Amino acid sequence: MMTVLAGAVTCCSAALADAGIDTVGLVTGGVAAVVRDEEAAVRGKMMSVLDPCPAEHHGEIVAAAVVAYVEARDEVAEVWMKGLAGDAEQTERLVERAVQAAAATRGVLEDAVRENLGMKFPELAEAVGGRDVEMEG
Repeated sequence: MMTVLAGAVTCCSAALADAGIDTVGLVTGGVAAVVRDEEAAVRGKMMSVLDPCPAEHHGEIVAAAVVAYVEARDEVAEVWMKGLAGDAEQTERLVERAVQAAAATRGVLEDAVRENLGMKFPELAEAVGGRDVEMEG
């Protein structure tokens, strides 16, 4: 369910951009989890996974963190936690992994927004040749 929340964050950001609403940057959702895998449980170890899927991880998801991340400002706008990740250091590592997942999603969101803008404003897309433009002045 945490992956659904991360996806909803990203979709909301895309909707704001599509509506032309000014924001400080695109927001992407990311999720990371600490999983006690069946094999790892024998050794007493846990593993960290990005974008966990319960069907793929046959062990127990011990803790999960979802972040709403604004890469343009290197800012975590929101954090949701479920379960016990451990001490403060382990919790911080889990949140950092969720930020990594959110940062990886940003490229997909940027491409979708850029493509949508090109469809709405074809003359603008032709003028810049589909490339980024250096700002002057």
